[in-house]
Amino acid sequence: MEVQLFSSLNEYEINQVCAILTQNDIPFIRKDEGSGSYMSLYMGQSIQEKRIFVSKDDYDKAIDLISSLMPNEIEIEEVKEDEEMEEDESHQKHVLIRRGLGFFILGFPIILIVIIVIVLFIQGNI
Repeated sequence: MEVQLFSSLNEYEINQVCAILTQNDIPFIRKDEGSGSYMSLYMGQSIQEKRIFVSKDDYDKAIDLISSLMPNEIEIEEVKEDEEMEEDESHQKHVLIRRGLGFFILGFPIILIVIIVIVLFIQGNI
């Protein structure tokens, strides 16, 4: 099971942590939030948060290494318990549902108006 070790908007900090983990043979997963991966490829940088995950077994070793090599630059994430992770996932689902409803409530009338204008234009009433 992977746990989040570190997150940042700063690409330089993320690269430092990745280098430390690689040099010490600690496997990790780097994830960009949202469209961050696409933005990095397309624009060369991303404004989305980047996260680094390590296995639960390697977490303490990784914390010690990063804390000793970069003591003032990085705030280390606390390991989240399973219940907290489930709450985060539940919260993310609720946020997505709210966004979807917001788009539907705001977007549907706009789309309907555009369709009506197009139909009236085709009929020659505009």
